Amino acid sequence: MTNDSIPYWEKITILIHTKNRPWFLLRLIKYYNEKLGSVGINVIILDCSDDENFLIITKELHRLKHSLRIQVLHHSPSSSFSYRMAEALPLLSTPYVLLAADDDIYFFDWLKPGVDLLDCDSSFGIVYGHTLRFELEHYTPYGKLVRFDFSQPNPPARWLEGHTPLERLTELGRSDWTTMGWYALQRTEIFSIIVNNAKELSLDGYHFEIFLVFCQTALSKTRMLDYIYLARQINNDEKRPIYSFKAERGSLKKLMDVSAFILSQHKNIEMKLAISMVEDAFRAEIYALKKNDSRKYLRVIADYVPYLRELKSRFYCLMRRKRSGLDQFLPDKRFPSSPEIGSDHPRIKDIINATSYFQISTTPLVSIGVPVFNGEKGLSSALDSLLGQDYPNLEIIISDNGSTDATPEICRKYVHKDLRVRYYRSEENRGAIWNFNRVAELASGKYFMWTAHDDLRESSFVSACVDKMEQNPKAALCQSHVAMFIEKKPEVLSITHLDSFDGLTGGVAQYRETLKHCPATIVYGLYRMSVMRKTQMFKKSIATDIAFILELSIYGEFVQVPRVLFNYIIREKWNTIQQDYKAVLGKKKLWWYLPFVALFYNHWQRVACASVPFSIKLRLWGVLLKYETGQVALKVLLKVVGLFCPEKWKEKLGCKIYWRWKHNHNMEVVSSESHLYFERVIKPVLGWWK
Repeated sequence: MTNDSIPYWEKITILIHTKNRPWFLLRLIKYYNEKLGSVGINVIILDCSDDENFLIITKELHRLKHSLRIQVLHHSPSSSFSYRMAEALPLLSTPYVLLAADDDIYFFDWLKPGVDLLDCDSSFGIVYGHTLRFELEHYTPYGKLVRFDFSQPNPPARWLEGHTPLERLTELGRSDWTTMGWYALQRTEIFSIIVNNAKELSLDGYHFEIFLVFCQTALSKTRMLDYIYLARQINNDEKRPIYSFKAERGSLKKLMDVSAFILSQHKNIEMKLAISMVEDAFRAEIYALKKNDSRKYLRVIADYVPYLRELKSRFYCLMRRKRSGLDQFLPDKRFPSSPEIGSDHPRIKDIINATSYFQISTTPLVSIGVPVFNGEKGLSSALDSLLGQDYPNLEIIISDNGSTDATPEICRKYVHKDLRVRYYRSEENRGAIWNFNRVAELASGKYFMWTAHDDLRESSFVSACVDKMEQNPKAALCQSHVAMFIEKKPEVLSITHLDSFDGLTGGVAQYRETLKHCPATIVYGLYRMSVMRKTQMFKKSIATDIAFILELSIYGEFVQVPRVLFNYIIREKWNTIQQDYKAVLGKKKLWWYLPFVALFYNHWQRVACASVPFSIKLRLWGVLLKYETGQVALKVLLKVVGLFCPEKWKEKLGCKIYWRWKHNHNMEVVSSESHLYFERVIKPVLGWWK
């Protein structure tokens, strides 16, 4: 069979790189199968996930019915790009390869003209097109599309179609380097040359990308087709590394030496001229690295002062616009201009279809995070309570923090029992704060809530809270009334509610009320994920859950379902400051450590970083300072009274002080055994008794 008689899809292998994002990868496979399943296409997955995520990938691929010819190569998470690519080379039997990331979505109407071009003109080695960027409500595989535009500038480079390596590399040296060659259809022959040389240097990440761009430019011409060929998902939370010329000088020198050798060997160019061409090509990249070094100290200062960081961002945007306006090469008439596109465009419909693949329910998805460590005693009951919810659209995310009891076996049983359950495990205990943040990061729902491994909820809890949130678009959190029990005690100790928050509007009023009367059980309510992601989540500090809730109150209202739907179990004794310090920070409390000072600084810093006007921040700081000053004065008063009050008066006087100044008005004591509340709550709060 001649090359011309082979269908175009038989000439392509899609090479997908993925790391610890199994659900992004599965979204991609389902989309590819929908578009290309009828013809079949070769797919190689280069996975460097941890064992837990790799297990999810293999299990889901086995369960998924698809017509793609898929091969999976699993590598160590520490393996380099070049090593993983080199391992895939023996499996490439097609003349062309299409590189892909797990969170990108290719469109396929451009493939046939791309393959036809490469078949007909051997001087071209790379083909690509216009690139869309899209953003969902959260950086998750599935969700609501909120924004889309074209990557700017588009086209991303001016050096693609020069007839000689000298022309192309000269233009490369005058351009901002781009990695668009990574996301393109290219000849396997060229790809093999690049990968084999990169493997010898053990190139990874940044170095592999610039080496890839240089070699593609030097070895072949590139054609930009007038098609929208790729959609890249925006991750606003991703922090891209900033590279330094001082740090990269040695590795760049090696990279340039190898680049000159490749140019000389494969294009029959004298080594002296090849070295000169390489130096010209790398000029723009070296200039960019030196510019990073010159901005180093300004960047460090700006990262600590939010206002300077915002000013820096605006200044850079202004400079970029100014530079683009003066650039005589933009726009480049050799390339097609970005097409007009609206929400009814077929490519946008493709994105919506791909990112709403699991949204089979008309109700919004609710993600429930279950952080657990050695929770075998109550875990089964808690999971049964969650799976028994009458709300139809749930996902349950369990994060096991290195449990040493039967927790893993229980979790795996529920994974096989119900498809809505996802299980992740860390081999070591990384602390409760890491575990709480972990389940939130893995969530993809519109709403989210945490649940402890021993919490029990009524079957209508989620549906009632979702209804309340849907009725109140400004609400950031919803909680029902909560019945509190002491462990091993059958009687309800108290009931917490949010009555004092009813009717509050505006961040300052709600911030003040949260400081004064927020019950601790509110942490296990239902959150609006879009508001929750504006906060700094849990940080490594004492009482970080309270600081998180306080920050959340700046952005949205707190609402409640006015009936008891949640049973919360508290321990017989509170942790001491020393126990909390060790649990959070992993070491013994230092003698000079003052918890209220650390907590005050945490509150102050969260307000400083909040995305609200500065005038609001001043008012919030005023509320915080007034409240903390009063709390310090009260602590001093309690300390003095506790030292000098006769023992026989302590209980009576302590109760009066507690009910006057320390009692939370959103907590109603219902236990008939008043001594239980005194022993469990009042005595620890006053701190008068050992």
